[in-house]
Amino acid sequence: MKHFVLILSIVLFVGLINVYDGNTASKKSRDLAVLSSRGNISELTQEQVTARENVGKYMDRYLIAGLKKQRFNAILLNNKEDWTGTGYFLQVTIIGLKEVSKKARFWGGMIAGTNVLTLHYDLLDSKGKSLLSWDDKSGSTKSSRHCAQALNKNAIKKITSYFKEN
Repeated sequence: MKHFVLILSIVLFVGLINVYDGNTASKKSRDLAVLSSRGNISELTQEQVTARENVGKYMDRYLIAGLKKQRFNAILLNNKEDWTGTGYFLQVTIIGLKEVSKKARFWGGMIAGTNVLTLHYDLLDSKGKSLLSWDDKSGSTKSSRHCAQALNKNAIKKITSYFKEN
């Protein structure tokens, strides 16, 4: 009987921990629709467009996963018309991507230069009102994926902080 009471107490305690979330952000909607744009590609070469597409796909996948880890109900949209207008809307736009060629990286190593990814973010509420808007940039001598990882971490931190403060 003592074991039964002990096990029941543990189950109830764990259940209460999972139900209660002490931060204030849990009181708001955590629905977040994300739209990622590759920016203005009209003046880019096909190689540059492909590079933006590859980095964008990588960035999108891990941005959504990171937001879900922070308990957002994050979904990736194909276009803005897919947004139902409920919850929040995050527009991420690639402003610039400078990649060092693989040949240059092979022959020059780190002195070949730095990959640089520049993004613009807009966070909107359900009425379309701008809550946050910012630009962010990251550079890496390894790859543009490392830039995307750093920018994702920055964005998730900024969005999470906003929800905790407001």
